[in-house]
Amino acid sequence: MNKNKSLYVVLFLSLALNGLVAWYDILPTIWPKVQSRYFPDATLSSIEVSESEVERKVYAAAESMLFSLEPVTVWHEPRGFTDSILKLRSITTTAEFQLDNYPRAFLLKGLFDYSLTEKKTGLT
Repeated sequence: MNKNKSLYVVLFLSLALNGLVAWYDILPTIWPKVQSRYFPDATLSSIEVSESEVERKVYAAAESMLFSLEPVTVWHEPRGFTDSILKLRSITTTAEFQLDNYPRAFLLKGLFDYSLTEKKTGLT
């Protein structure tokens, strides 16, 4: 009888550990791919919008991205819990690196050039 109990305990621990691995490692890797394939976000090209409206929306989105305090660029795809533990010491995951990055500088240059050609007064 004691051997039977220990077998059930080992079985329960194995199922629990496998469930945790599936929840924290496999699902975060697979879900973004499923979401982008079957539930895509609506884009401006899928909606009928005038060119000036698209230009205004893109400019407003770029301005809000430029002046936000949160990082807005995607540095990596989610690869699961195991990969995140292995790359815990990586410099590219720090908040300072993600906030002060070169894509933000390119965005600023693009907005500045656009402001000069279109006579916008927001950035110049």
